[in-house]
Formats: sequence, structure tokens, C-alpha cells
Amino acid sequence: MTTNSQAAPSPHLKGVGSLFEKARRLLDEGHLVESERVFDQAAAQGGDRSDADYFAGVVRLKLGDADGAAERFQRALHANPGNADALYGLGVVAEGGGAD
Repeated sequence: MTTNSQAAPSPHLKGVGSLFEKARRLLDEGHLVESERVFDQAAAQGGDRSDADYFAGVVRLKLGDADGAAERFQRALHANPGNADALYGLGVVAEGGGAD
């Protein structure tokens, strides 16, 4: 899983791109709780929330909350069954792994 800020948000998040990008920046800077809050705001704006839920799952992993991460990855897959990153995230949780 990458948290590289070069990754673009889903085209379905165009209307909330600035929130999504703010959340990504916060995540990259290590402001985990704040980034999760902003990812939640971006997801609440409508459209495909899959990317925002995926990255919220990454935050949960970094915070050591495997159950919370799995829940967020599952939400991401529910919103977009083709989200390979979320599927990978569930695999990381199942393997008992964590983030960096």
C-alpha cells in the first residue's frame, strides 16, 4: 500500500478533490487522526467514496487498529468492488500485518 501523494484521487471524487488532497497531505505529513477526519468529510460529499474509505483504512492500520482498518477497507470495496488497494489492505489485515 502506498500513501505517496502523487496518486490521483478517483475521478468520482472530482467535486471533493481539494478535501481529498488535503487529507492525503495530512496523511503524508503524519497527522493521522486529522487526515481520517478529512477523508470522512470527503466521503460524505457524495460520489464514489471508495478512495476516501481506503485511505481511512490506511490511517487505521497506521494507528494500530486492524479491526477499524478492515471495516474501512470493506466499505471501500462495497463502494467499488474493483478497488484493488482495498482488497490488498484486507489481505494485509488478514496476514496480521500493519503499515510501515
